[in-house]
Amino acid sequence: MSSNKIKTDKKADADKNVKTIKTKVLLTPEQLKIFDRLCAEADWVWNEGLKVAFQLHNRKYYDWLDKQLEKQGIDTEGIIKAPIYLSESNAFSGASCRIATCDRTWARDPDNPITYTNKTGKTCKKNGYRLLNGDNNWQRIPPEPFKPVTIAGKELTKLQSLDNVGLLNTVREAQDLPKLTPKSSDWIGGIVGVQGKLTKAWKAYLDVKQKKFSKPKWRGRDIKTDSLMQSQKLKYEPEENEIVVQTFGKIQIAEKDFAKRLKGEVGNSITIIKQPSGFYACIAISESVAEKAKKPTGRIAGIDPGVKNIVVSSNGLFVKPEQTRERLERHILKHQKELSRLYEKRRQRLELPSTKGFKPESLKEKYHAKRIARLQEQMRNSISAFNHKLSTRLTRTHDELAWEDTNFQNMLQQLKDAPIDERENYAKNGRSAKRGLNKSLKRRSIGQLRELTKQKMEALGKRFELSPAPSSSQICHCCGQKGDRRTQSAFYCLNEGCQLFSVEQHADLNAAKNHQSYL
Repeated sequence: MSSNKIKTDKKADADKNVKTIKTKVLLTPEQLKIFDRLCAEADWVWNEGLKVAFQLHNRKYYDWLDKQLEKQGIDTEGIIKAPIYLSESNAFSGASCRIATCDRTWARDPDNPITYTNKTGKTCKKNGYRLLNGDNNWQRIPPEPFKPVTIAGKELTKLQSLDNVGLLNTVREAQDLPKLTPKSSDWIGGIVGVQGKLTKAWKAYLDVKQKKFSKPKWRGRDIKTDSLMQSQKLKYEPEENEIVVQTFGKIQIAEKDFAKRLKGEVGNSITIIKQPSGFYACIAISESVAEKAKKPTGRIAGIDPGVKNIVVSSNGLFVKPEQTRERLERHILKHQKELSRLYEKRRQRLELPSTKGFKPESLKEKYHAKRIARLQEQMRNSISAFNHKLSTRLTRTHDELAWEDTNFQNMLQQLKDAPIDERENYAKNGRSAKRGLNKSLKRRSIGQLRELTKQKMEALGKRFELSPAPSSSQICHCCGQKGDRRTQSAFYCLNEGCQLFSVEQHADLNAAKNHQSYL
């Protein structure tokens, strides 16, 4: 193949965008048995892969630690490499609590500052890390010197090496488990492959910048696999309205006009998902960017997200939030109260200390638990549909957008109690109001809306920027001087030389115009 043809193929792939189509499917009783069996095997593969990921990270951490100690000229005598402790929030925060069986701990050192540059370009310093002689009474870990991670005599250097049915069958044989079914090979790559769920979850957990991703959970009684992903070319039969999938065979589609949504494209991968309302198939297809792109509108805008108005643009667009979630939450609360009453009644009958770990047993308990799961699914679907429609509207009507770079983790932090005496009396510090604000922010799912808009803008080659959030609603967009925000929605400029002096402005609209100036 000539080099010119290779370049042409790469350019053609770059001009295509991946789109996911979700549709409801009807599985036969035989296909339901296949799905349950594959999910049980997927749980085992997940746990084995997570075990290997921990071992590989231990080796990687100690390789990094040896280099750091060598740079600082610290003697490593007496330090025995043992399994490190990984925190729930991030792989590196707190990983030094139990790195050795001696009295040294890897902790912050104020005498070892590290220079870094923050988002505004300002040079700052923070405390570095050194191996110090600490007096922390951490629980000692028995010495377990590390060895190469091997399975059946094969050394593993990455998680993707588990994408091998023969290798996994060797492990199952050593654990006195039956071999994986031949059909499992089609779905294992969706767990431990390059684009597998476990691979992505572990990568996000190791990323220090993505602090919202916690440690991947072990699969067990409470957490089980409910989706299977397979990369394959799908065949669609429009006459029977069925898709042909390896392992399952022909799957009936509940949607009658599915052929219109598919538009003759061939699916590249499929994910079968089990939800309270039934089974769904998510099919990924390639969509041409040239066909999807519209004519340039020549419009630019700044976006200020909020609670009362979920989006305020600099050109005067005010979008109210979707109220479906609040309505569904009221119904969920009724079912939760009734389910709690039934749990308490059963607890008293069994004379147990608490209801922790209770599972629905009676028909009434199962009914309320099923209704709660169904309403929660409707709530997620309504928010997702609203955000998709709004992000599509913003993408089609603008060529450039400047979105407020909001740190939601900081905004959702709860205020601490302010005790004023020894009788457990507390001062009023707005903690209750902050709790209500946090609840409203979580209902809006503003972070999801921002990510969807960013993905769609970048897919069409349009510009999407994040503008600084601090003081954006307290500075006049006309003169740049700090004004007076008397109420939540009213803003007044205090600069007598400004043409908007003492003129009431909407605070969110003023912030959106400040964001627009960032473009």
